Amino acid sequence: RIDRQLLWEQMGFPSFPENVQEEDIKIKMLFGDYILAYCEDLLVDGHRTEASKQVKRVRELLSGEPESRLHTSLGVFLKRYGFLEEAGQEYELALKSPFITTEERSNLFTNIGNIQRARGKLQEAVDRYSQALELYSENRKALYNMAVVKGEMAVRQKDYRAALSHFKKALEIDPTEASLCLNIGIIHSKGLKEYRRAKDYFSRCIRLAPGTELAERAQAELEQLPPLKEKP
Repeated sequence: RIDRQLLWEQMGFPSFPENVQEEDIKIKMLFGDYILAYCEDLLVDGHRTEASKQVKRVRELLSGEPESRLHTSLGVFLKRYGFLEEAGQEYELALKSPFITTEERSNLFTNIGNIQRARGKLQEAVDRYSQALELYSENRKALYNMAVVKGEMAVRQKDYRAALSHFKKALEIDPTEASLCLNIGIIHSKGLKEYRRAKDYFSRCIRLAPGTELAERAQAELEQLPPLKEKP
């Protein structure tokens, strides 16, 4: 196994020259990417506290740059590794850029909605998806995620019919999403006692994701269904 810390010691730990803030964006991006690579290795090795310090360094380095894609990319990196608050802040910075298209702005609102969803703030997520769709009504990610989140909200309220409606709308947008089939099957079986429909969705989940944990869960749910009466 490669000793990442030893490798970084041999390469030299990332550091900024004193005048780096005066450099152009390409130089800043070069240093930022270098430090994020170091940060990624720290996270893989479980050194989250030190990684957080490195994240702060990169964000300070790039904070004054108006390029939206720069902050968007940093937001994607931060969300991937669980820095949700910081990721949301980067997406907000990207929204302030004067160099941004309407579709890009819509995508940013979708990203912020995903952050809110990950933080358990479902209504705030829906609000952000709505903003995304006001800007670009064909934003499929916003349409899909809004349907899923509304389904999750309905499940919390035990409104299973509404949950089914939202989840099935999401499945129309992405018919390949096995996790939706599993969730729909569970609602049919445990929430509504509609076992035949549950069987159809569990079977569909297994077909879409064979050999995966999702398929194993769907198979387990199938095996728990009561015997189905033959149709006359």
